Amino acid sequence: MWDHMLPDGLIESESRVTAAFLAFRNRQHAAIRVRLGKSGDIIDASLEKSGGALANEKQPRNDQSFNDMTDSQNEDFIFAL
Repeated sequence: MWDHMLPDGLIESESRVTAAFLAFRNRQHAAIRVRLGKSGDIIDASLEKSGGALANEKQPRNDQSFNDMTDSQNEDFIFAL
């Protein structure tokens, strides 16, 4: 709706900044997981089909997925890029 009022390239710049920030936050959460003795690299299979290849792999589950905590407090949370 407001796209015609924004300077050229502003949307693309904001998108790049947002993606960089989310990647940074994912690296922070990975470092916290490693400090807690968990794997730093986890795969978010939440959007995969249940019969897909990722569903059959033995991935640690997010033990805190239903706890009352923010995304920043939950080290298992993955920020979607």
